[in-house]
Amino acid sequence: GASHNVTPPVGTITYTVTGTAAGCAATADIDITVNPFPTINASATQTIICEGSSTDISASSTIGGTTFNWDQGLGAGASHTIMPPVGTTTYTVTGTAAGCAGEKTKMHFFINFS
Repeated sequence: GASHNVTPPVGTITYTVTGTAAGCAATADIDITVNPFPTINASATQTIICEGSSTDISASSTIGGTTFNWDQGLGAGASHTIMPPVGTTTYTVTGTAAGCAGEKTKMHFFINFS
């Protein structure tokens, strides 16, 4: 047939197609590059802090050049200094590398009353 669905592995693979018409054959190649999903890790200097205190949160990835985006109004960046409200707060970070977004990683913080 003229088209096929393929699921290539991570990396670059070359597919070759040969067509024949009126006894003449021709070939063409196409390279498909599949980028891996980044694995995102999140950490904090402290996950239990007192009211009015701050802590630093950061994200890293298994793939260099990954960009990070945090929820809770933090936005872009691998690290932020936060001062969460009293109670339990969850921050979620998404990492994107070469157009592929990794699984969202969540961090939970518990803030004690002072």
